[in-house]
Amino acid sequence: MRRFRHTKTIERTVHALLCALWLESFFGPVANLGLLNGPKTFLFPLLVFVVAAIVNRWWAHVLGALIACYGYVVYFWRPDGDSLGFSLIHMPAMLVRQAVAAISGGGLQDPLQTGLFVCSLAVVFWLVTYASHRLRLWMFYNVLALVVLGAIDGNTNVQPNVALVVVSMIFLAILGLNQLRRVRAFAADKSRVGIRFYTPVLGLLALCLLVGFTTPKSPAVWPNPFHRTASGGGTGVQTIGYQLDNSHLGGSFVTNNTPVLGVESPYPTYIRGQTLTDYTGKGWVSYAPLTDVQMAEQTVGHKISGVEGYTFHDLPTVSFDETITVESDSVDTSDLFGGYRIDNVLWLPGAYNGAFSVDYVQGNIHAPKLHKGQIYQIKVEELRAPYEELEKDTTPVVRVASQAPKNIQDADLELPTSLPADVKALAQQVVAQAGAKTEYGAVSALIEYLQDNYTYQTSGVPVPGPHQDYVAQFLFQSKVGYCNNFSSALAVMLRTLGVPTRWVTGYAAGTPDYGNTSTNLNSYTITNDDAHSWVEVYFPAYGWIPFDPTPNFQMPFAAPKDAGSTTPDSSTPAPTPAKPQTPPQHPEQPDVQQGGQGGNWLHIAVVVGRVALWVAVGAVVAAAVVMMVWRRRMLYARLERQWGRDPLRTFARVYALLLRALRRKYQLKQSLTVRELWSFAARAGIAQEEYQNWVQTVERVLYGGGEISGSDAATMQQTSMKWLRLLYQSKSRHKSPIDDIEPHR
Repeated sequence: MRRFRHTKTIERTVHALLCALWLESFFGPVANLGLLNGPKTFLFPLLVFVVAAIVNRWWAHVLGALIACYGYVVYFWRPDGDSLGFSLIHMPAMLVRQAVAAISGGGLQDPLQTGLFVCSLAVVFWLVTYASHRLRLWMFYNVLALVVLGAIDGNTNVQPNVALVVVSMIFLAILGLNQLRRVRAFAADKSRVGIRFYTPVLGLLALCLLVGFTTPKSPAVWPNPFHRTASGGGTGVQTIGYQLDNSHLGGSFVTNNTPVLGVESPYPTYIRGQTLTDYTGKGWVSYAPLTDVQMAEQTVGHKISGVEGYTFHDLPTVSFDETITVESDSVDTSDLFGGYRIDNVLWLPGAYNGAFSVDYVQGNIHAPKLHKGQIYQIKVEELRAPYEELEKDTTPVVRVASQAPKNIQDADLELPTSLPADVKALAQQVVAQAGAKTEYGAVSALIEYLQDNYTYQTSGVPVPGPHQDYVAQFLFQSKVGYCNNFSSALAVMLRTLGVPTRWVTGYAAGTPDYGNTSTNLNSYTITNDDAHSWVEVYFPAYGWIPFDPTPNFQMPFAAPKDAGSTTPDSSTPAPTPAKPQTPPQHPEQPDVQQGGQGGNWLHIAVVVGRVALWVAVGAVVAAAVVMMVWRRRMLYARLERQWGRDPLRTFARVYALLLRALRRKYQLKQSLTVRELWSFAARAGIAQEEYQNWVQTVERVLYGGGEISGSDAATMQQTSMKWLRLLYQSKSRHKSPIDDIEPHR
């Protein structure tokens, strides 16, 4: 019997571990989609949930969830320098402050957000374990899981192949465990049931794995119906990469290091692709309609005419050739890629009669779309670190618009009428606090403000709602984002000041390929992860100059004039004005931390909430301790009260508790009558005479059909409650004395 008890515990442990592994298999794909950080750290809460499931008591589930939630938050979110003990005491205060802020409309923040996630994870684990014991519900869960994983596999660049296999195998394994319980319940020899059952089940799982991994996989035959969303420019989580449709920006993205371009060049350059001029409030679109005058046909091998009109002029440059190889058919080259600027297309496959066109408004070069393996060559005129020269420009920022040509005023200053006025107010405040009077000073001040006050991250980035502006949402609400957010914010804020801007998409310089020794040029590998966006700002004296406001990115330029023309060099950092003493605030954002009634009330609310939280925690802990220590006493007291009201019904309940305690103590499976329980009563300490009176009274009441008298009720109550107490007082488990039972006669 003891062996059977241990076997049952082991099976319950395996069952809980399988449910935890089933749930954990989703963490990898969700993390790759950018919806979860640190998936391996959640193994600790899952292990706590498994232990609670092994105990198999409701209070263990609740206690396990609280321990996992609070322990995870304290360990991973304690402030730097604080010990675990200090954080255990002071973490509730932080949680209260964040809860008050969330209720006030400030949104969820960590560690409160993470704590709620762990609590939700506990609920999901309970639901999974509950469903795993019920055939139809378990099948529904797994069908739903396979559909979700299949949708992720088919419509994103995340391929949850391992998760699909793990979910399928655990589904079959838990079905096997459930069936084993049914088989063991009716088996005569229970000792060998496990071996006979596990052998074919494990063999079947091994065969399925072998077939799954060795069978050849054919490519997909159905087209991806969500290709536009998966490739970016839509809503939700996207896969990073270059795309032509930037009309709806926002949302998180997942990385993709697939190579798309190979570049051979003496200098690292940003690879400029498409330039857009019209900001819609949701994203950027091309200036339209373009007239024949604004488009010009060019010929391969000849210098592009009028290139200075839509690029830059009167600044030091370096001229060199770039050779670009298309490494993937996923990249769209219909806007020809190259360093800024392209003076001549030397070689271009697929061009009919060697012809291509140039857009003089946005500076885009329209060419045939190239395919993987094709190579083209261009001549690039690259700037030599221009920011020192721009710093000498004295053009006031308020006069830039009036000094720009009419076509630039029409195309590169437009803003949607729905743009919130706060965007312009913030731009003016930043420039004023920096003391910037010139155009270059204003650009530098805004770049510094964005880099100092906003966080670069690719996950948890929201998509603007139907009535939200993309830039305003970034500046005043989310304050987190990536290159699209930073570059769009800089371009729009400059336009509110009357400075013409263009929004540019393409690729960063890529990764140097030091293993390529076939040429004397430097080689760079550009992947989807290098997809990038930046800004071009119009200076009346110099034309269009590129700037990159994204943190940790720097616009590369050719080496300074005195450094030679053969050694690649990065740009000289742009000089920045003196940093303001106090970072500018949102014009209409109240600062409740600086005193006043708002701050006092918030402080009072935090203190009251902290006290209430500690009182609630103390009450819960005290109630839990009382229930665990005195749960038997509370049960006995309740049963004693019920004897007077309904003796017969109370006896039935007490007798059921007696049988359940005997089954647990001795692992009984047989159904025994009251006369066959003498051996167990004697072991518990019940005297033979007392037991005989109890048996006779029970039989007279249960089988005689008469009314229960006061003396009969007292005998049944006294002996039954005494026996129940004696059983629960004995903590040791005994071998069943079933073979020694002599029926009482």
